[in-house]
Amino acid sequence: MSPPTSSAATPSPSDATYPDDAAAAAARTLALTIPVLGSASAQALPLASPSHLAHTHSHTHSLSHSHSHSPHNSISSSTHTVAPVNIPSQALSPPTPAPSPTPTERWSYGPLHVGDDEDEDTEDAEGANDLLTRFRTLAKDERFAFLSSLVSELQLNEALVVSSKIAPRLKRDFLSDLPIELALHCVSFIDDARTLGRCMRVCKYWNELLQDERLWQDMHDKQLYRPTLPLSNVPHPPPSVAAVTSTASGSGKKDPAPLHSSWARGFSSRGAAHRALQQPRTFRDKFRDAYLTEANWLSAGRLLTTHSSMGDSVVTSLVVNDEFIVIGMANSKIHVFDVTTGHYRQSLLGHELGVWALVLVSPRKANDRRFEQPQPKRWEDGSRRASFSSASANGSSNPPFRSNSAAESDRRPSRLTKRMRSSDVCGAAAGWGLNRTLVVSGGCDREVRVWDLATGECVFSLRGHSSTIRCLKVLDGRPIAVSGSRDFTLRVWDIDRGRMLRVLAGHDQSVRCIEVAGNQVVSGSYDYTCRLWDIDTGECLQVFEGHYHQIYAVAFDGERVVSGSLDSTVRVWDAGSGECLAILQGHTSLVGQLQLSGDRLITGGSDGRVIVFDLNDYSCVHRLCAHDNSVTCLQFDDRFVVSGGNDGRVKLWDVHTGTFIRELTRPCDAVWRVCFRDDKCVILCQRNGKTVLEVLGFRPQDEKITPGFSRTPDW
Repeated sequence: MSPPTSSAATPSPSDATYPDDAAAAAARTLALTIPVLGSASAQALPLASPSHLAHTHSHTHSLSHSHSHSPHNSISSSTHTVAPVNIPSQALSPPTPAPSPTPTERWSYGPLHVGDDEDEDTEDAEGANDLLTRFRTLAKDERFAFLSSLVSELQLNEALVVSSKIAPRLKRDFLSDLPIELALHCVSFIDDARTLGRCMRVCKYWNELLQDERLWQDMHDKQLYRPTLPLSNVPHPPPSVAAVTSTASGSGKKDPAPLHSSWARGFSSRGAAHRALQQPRTFRDKFRDAYLTEANWLSAGRLLTTHSSMGDSVVTSLVVNDEFIVIGMANSKIHVFDVTTGHYRQSLLGHELGVWALVLVSPRKANDRRFEQPQPKRWEDGSRRASFSSASANGSSNPPFRSNSAAESDRRPSRLTKRMRSSDVCGAAAGWGLNRTLVVSGGCDREVRVWDLATGECVFSLRGHSSTIRCLKVLDGRPIAVSGSRDFTLRVWDIDRGRMLRVLAGHDQSVRCIEVAGNQVVSGSYDYTCRLWDIDTGECLQVFEGHYHQIYAVAFDGERVVSGSLDSTVRVWDAGSGECLAILQGHTSLVGQLQLSGDRLITGGSDGRVIVFDLNDYSCVHRLCAHDNSVTCLQFDDRFVVSGGNDGRVKLWDVHTGTFIRELTRPCDAVWRVCFRDDKCVILCQRNGKTVLEVLGFRPQDEKITPGFSRTPDW
């Protein structure tokens, strides 16, 4: 029998509506389970409300009636179960479970508002003032207990408000809270300049506090930036910020903080005109430039100028001071350049043969007291006074540079000038009160010439040697020059009056090298010996014997004499007793380069090695395989070693670790001479068959120098 039909219109599946998602899910589940209602699993129908089931049954009956004529879906009339429902042939998705019921209780957070609204609500809350009053009366332990309990009761938005109020109160500007003296004491323990610079960017107060001059002076001393100029050249800085300048001494008064040391590395290479226009600088400015200058040494630097010859002129000597670069040539010419820009200034012409020795005498400032001496009594002998105005050694009637009494006082050693002080490694000497710069030269024409750089004129031409003058030195603060020659002698000259004072004879072969300290001079000769002389008396104080080949280099600091020889050894002698203190080995060939500073000795040889010795125990500190050929030039200071060789390389080394840092210029054919002074490095080399002068600058200000037109010398 056919199933009863409802008189009501049966809606189509597209017209069916379901009151909610749960009912729809139940209907889909019921439709899939209708064909098996007659089975034992019919009782597994999902539960639904009666109204939902009635609606679903009507919908299902409609679907079965519409497909009753299909032969594949016919059902026996004797079946007492609900009519079967034809399932569509397309793939059906698996049944979807009904959504979970919504929890009736859930922790609800209000919107997060962090601002003044909470403050106003808190202030307007009933009884807030009463609670605050009672909290103030609690004991210390009760207050902590109350706060601990209160924190656990805070909701998230309340905790955020409390945190925003508490966090600023937990931060303290300790430098602002401390007295200025203590604040400066705290920051004085900072030994890294970059850290100090970052501290200056924290706030305005910290920036003003860290402008203190004493702080940057201490930083300057910690970094071991050595002084380079006399005290008279150091201007006083402007006073620091009023809030911090009174603090260094702790007296409560403003301290102008005068500079008690000279400029750091990077401030000596300036001309007199540049220094005259220089504004007073603070220690912070000075330290900044010194710091950047050293950084440029390590990785940068700028080629300020370069000069190239048309031929292969041979460079024999190079000297540098704070204003000039002077070069001696084998073709008898002397060329002068400006050390600040590297521009060519002039040439000194007068030697007939090659120039092999040079000294640059710097003018002494009027208030420079490094070599000042008490004025002696005037000579009673009138003939003695008259001799001061006599003609020069070559017949010239040029007057002396100074008054008679002053010049005579400088010729005789004082307590200050007797102090042992080695000559400048760059070939410069301090003047004796002149207001001009002099050049003293000697060469193959057997003459010692004195030049005035202001005019380019030869002031004196001093004759006496009978062979090539190979070495030359001028005493600091005295108008005394000492020359060594291939005629086996040394001669002492008065370059203020232009005459020879005495002859130091004793060597049996050529005098190859000399070094002065105080009023003594050490000479090294091809006769295998070194000799120590008193310049003022001409007496030979010591003879140092032990080498078994020619001596090519000597160093002298007043106490120790160091000699380098063709026998590949370096010997250290006691200047007082003449005893050989040590024989330093390590080279396999001629030792032609020596520099002694304190307890550190550095040697360079024809084997290409550079060796660093510690004279405290005469140990080898570093043995550097520096060059593939002879070491032609060598210089070091408290931070770097610069070496040049016949392999055409100029190399920079760390003096403390012996680490190779970099090459200072591109490779060339051969390196003649290298000399560096603070923030400048002068390189003379042969490149592509031509003699080339290169001036490198390492100051930050050198980057602002715009190359201009520069004359080229007639090499």
